Amino acid sequence: MEQKNLASLLLRTAISATICDGEIDDSELEVIKSWASSDFYLRTIDYEREIDEHISIAKNNPLQFNDASLAMLRNEAIEDSQKFIILQILLSVIKADKIIKDSEIQFVKSAILNLKLSESLVESVFGKWWIYEFNAI
Repeated sequence: MEQKNLASLLLRTAISATICDGEIDDSELEVIKSWASSDFYLRTIDYEREIDEHISIAKNNPLQFNDASLAMLRNEAIEDSQKFIILQILLSVIKADKIIKDSEIQFVKSAILNLKLSESLVESVFGKWWIYEFNAI
């Protein structure tokens, strides 16, 4: 997938991960903004404007926004390495607030399915991603 298209898809799916539990958590948005400010793929776009646009659209109809995001994962020609970049940001977003809700797990599982990856392959790379492990000091 072309770099600019991947950048837009990364932002869109990250916003989808943020809203899939019915709310936009500030800590999740901070992960997206922090990542976007330093990401190689996002240096070619105005990521702040795109984030704002995606949030505005997503707030109006979150289910439709997420369905469209998942369809893009299914229909775009995404390289395997790019699929894992997408999953990495999705997992970072859903773990940002230190709570992984069932709706977030279902969204990521849908993303995995739409990316045409096996759950066992994803687990071999990311471990038991659906379990948040709080490391107490």
